[in-house]
Amino acid sequence: MKNIGAFYTDLCTPDNRHINLPNGSITNTAIVNFTREGTRRLDVVFSVAYQSDIDLVQRTLLEMALKNELLLSEPAPMVKLNEYADSSLKFVVRIWCKTADYWTIYFDLMDRGKRALDAVGVSIPYPQMDVHVKQD
Repeated sequence: MKNIGAFYTDLCTPDNRHINLPNGSITNTAIVNFTREGTRRLDVVFSVAYQSDIDLVQRTLLEMALKNELLLSEPAPMVKLNEYADSSLKFVVRIWCKTADYWTIYFDLMDRGKRALDAVGVSIPYPQMDVHVKQD
């Protein structure tokens, strides 16, 4: 927060955007503060083909995540099947980290996750749609 005036409050975001909010909207809206706590949960989702071996995907992603020295050991990192999506199975890699390390770890997991899945032959599918043509 930069300044609280009689009618407006000036905010500065972590990426240095300045937001000028009418005080009325602040009193009527929830405010989410991502940096208040010293730690933060990070969820990164990976989509894989339906024919993928679930145990292999979970093991590969967990081993990949544990290689990042910035993540916190408690609560313990985990990898779970999160969703049966239209074209893929979605797995979530859930870790805890220091708030200041959030984006560093996020980008590292995105990079290493793709490379780790490629290394064990797990494919990341493109969205697919089956079209059935019916002839009269």
